[in-house]
Amino acid sequence: MQAQVVLIIDSRNELSQKYKKIIQQDCYVYPVISHDIEQAFEIMEELEPDLVIISDTFKESITDLCKKIRNNSKLYRPVLVVLSKSSYLDDKLNALKSGADDFISEPIESSEFSIRIFAHLRRHVEELSNTITQLPTEKITYKVLKRTINSDIKWALLYLDIDHFKTYTEIYGYLAADKLLKTFVAILKSAIDKGDFIGHLGENTFIILTAPYKAEQIAVYLNYTFDTVAPKFYSEKDAKKGYLIVSSDEKAGIRVPLVSTSIGIVSNQYKTYNNYQEAINAVINVHKMIKFLPGSSWISDRPKISTEEESETEITKNKIMVLESDAALAYLLNTTLEMQGYKVEVAGNFEELTSLIEKNQPDLLLLDAGDDIAEKSIEICNFIKNNEKYSSIKIVVSTVIHDKEQVLDAGADLYLPKPYELMTLFGWIHKLLNYE
Repeated sequence: MQAQVVLIIDSRNELSQKYKKIIQQDCYVYPVISHDIEQAFEIMEELEPDLVIISDTFKESITDLCKKIRNNSKLYRPVLVVLSKSSYLDDKLNALKSGADDFISEPIESSEFSIRIFAHLRRHVEELSNTITQLPTEKITYKVLKRTINSDIKWALLYLDIDHFKTYTEIYGYLAADKLLKTFVAILKSAIDKGDFIGHLGENTFIILTAPYKAEQIAVYLNYTFDTVAPKFYSEKDAKKGYLIVSSDEKAGIRVPLVSTSIGIVSNQYKTYNNYQEAINAVINVHKMIKFLPGSSWISDRPKISTEEESETEITKNKIMVLESDAALAYLLNTTLEMQGYKVEVAGNFEELTSLIEKNQPDLLLLDAGDDIAEKSIEICNFIKNNEKYSSIKIVVSTVIHDKEQVLDAGADLYLPKPYELMTLFGWIHKLLNYE
């Protein structure tokens, strides 16, 4: 992948090729030569190079060229190195005042040239790296993605994040979260080769650029390894339970699983992407398809062998089943939820509810746990969460009597005591069905 690009602007053929060969010693660097000023600015606009080497062999003065480069690259600011036959102090100072970051007098030893160029590149990357993970920030990530997609190579893009990372941070604190993040990044680095690229798209969201044939192998390795390591970042009690109980206020509570990772994969092996925005949107849409699954998981856009196995590119989670003993409230919930765009079914009792779950498999169950059916509500929570076929169903338990921890320990995703505001309920439903 074209992780770092160096543009050499030099009217000389032999020396420019020499400098290119020196830079090519590292596979992370992609050197490009231009013998023409106008062409050079076109390359800068297309590739946004990390470092520009320009010689003073053109008719236009080097100070004017430095100023022009700076004016045309304000948004990404490459490192600018001047090559000159001159060794006069005034020439050096004028070039540096005009925007150059370094001034190299020729001739120069190959080893010194290499060290100075790579020192600039190292500092450039460090300045644009995340302080915790030392990985490139979004600014560099988007640039590398843009270069890769504009090239003619075959690539695969993995979009991955740490599920429930925000909740983990809130409960265990920033120091623990930083250690978890560093461990996750160490696992990412162990999964890739030297020519691959990892970068941030958010605090705990990353992309990996690699070859298509390696993408799924990387995903399988990351899922297995992170699921093995993740419980070690919890207390013995929480790790044994396999989830956290989080109080959203004095009364309501929510059940949150342990951290995991979900990975979406797209590539240009089977589909053409015209720009990096198309690729990002595609991989995010693929990634959304597995956010509701428990534990770590991955999904690829690779075509299936059988058309019967093909899935929708979008999955809409909007089927809600309601069991509410108060007939007036049941009617109100049915009506208002449908107005919100959900498909709603109302069950009259637990026997009917069980039958409807098996028949239609809702995305979310809104369960009233009144005093006369308290044990049944706990039973149905256990039944759903312990049945792999139904484990992705979100459960909201509303009640006037139940113990919060008992409800959440039974498998409910949200404990919502009565009475509650409808807008509060709708807000929670939206979060649960959109994996927020």
